[in-house]
Amino acid sequence: MFDPTRKDYLHQHMQGLTPEERICYNYFRRNGILLPFGFPNTHHDTPNKFILDPEHGWTTTDCSDPLSGWDLLKVVQVENGTAKDDLYGKLYFYLRNQLELFVDRLQNLNIKFDLYDEDALNLSQKIKKERFDRIYVSNICDEVYCGIEPVLTKLYPLLNNNNPNTTLIALFMNWLPSIPSSAIKESINTIMKRLDINEPPSTLQDTLDTVLTLTTKADLEVNALYDHTRQFKAYMEKMKANAIAEKVGLYRRKIHKIVPKRIYGSMKKNEQDKALSFEDERVKHLLYEVGFHTFKEHYVEWKIAA
Repeated sequence: MFDPTRKDYLHQHMQGLTPEERICYNYFRRNGILLPFGFPNTHHDTPNKFILDPEHGWTTTDCSDPLSGWDLLKVVQVENGTAKDDLYGKLYFYLRNQLELFVDRLQNLNIKFDLYDEDALNLSQKIKKERFDRIYVSNICDEVYCGIEPVLTKLYPLLNNNNPNTTLIALFMNWLPSIPSSAIKESINTIMKRLDINEPPSTLQDTLDTVLTLTTKADLEVNALYDHTRQFKAYMEKMKANAIAEKVGLYRRKIHKIVPKRIYGSMKKNEQDKALSFEDERVKHLLYEVGFHTFKEHYVEWKIAA
C-alpha cells in the first residue's frame, strides 16, 4: 500500500486536498479503520479479513478508498459533530445510518441473496429457473472486458419477459476518444479564471506547480463539462450496439427510467443529454479533487423489445 513506486500517484491525489482532508486521508491509509478522526480505536484492533490477508497482506490496490463507493455529496451533508473536512468521519456516520436502514428493510421484506463465484457470462447456465426484472452488469460491456454482444446474448435469458419494465443496465467507462483541443483550451481558461491565475509564475517551481494544477484539474473538468452525447452515440454505432440488441431481443432506451446517463446527470426527460454543470465551488472541489470519478462514465438501459 505504501509502495515507493506509487508515491507520485499518492501525491497527485493529495495535492488537491485541503490540509485537513489530507490529514484524515493519510490517517485512514495508515490504519484502514473507518472512524472519525481522533476517535479512540482501542476496541477496533481486529484486522479486516476482507482487505488484510494474514499471508498476503493488504489485498486491495493502493488507491482503494471507501469514499469512492458512495455519493460524496450526500456523505458531506452528515452532521454528527465531526469536523467539516473529516470526510471519513462523515462516511462512518453515513454508513452506520445506511446499514441501520438496510437491516430494517431486511426485517420487512421477503429477500434472498445468492452468491456465485462464477464468470458472469456463465450465470445463465447456473441460474435456470430464476428471471429478473433488473440486471446491472457494471462495466463488463467495455471492450477491454467482455464486450456488448457476449453480455447481451448470455444474460438476456435471465430477464423477465413478462414485465414490460424489465431492464438490463450497463456502465461504460473505457470508451472515450480524444476530446477536441478547443474544448480543453476552453476548460483551462475557465480554471485559470477560477483559480485567479492572471500573473505569470515567477520561478521554475511555480511554473511546474501551475502546470501540474492546471493539467490535473483540466483532465477532470473537461471530461465532466464536455458534452459527450455525440461521441458516445458514434461509439455505440461503431460497436453495432443497436443491431446486437435488436438481434437478441432488446432495445436501448432513449429516455432513462432508472439511472442518469452520466454521473450526477439529470433524470428529467428533457435534460438527460445536457452537459454537466457545477456552479458551487465546494461541489467542484469534492467532485474533481476529492472524488474518484473520471466523468467518462456513461450508463445505458436496455429493455425488452416490444
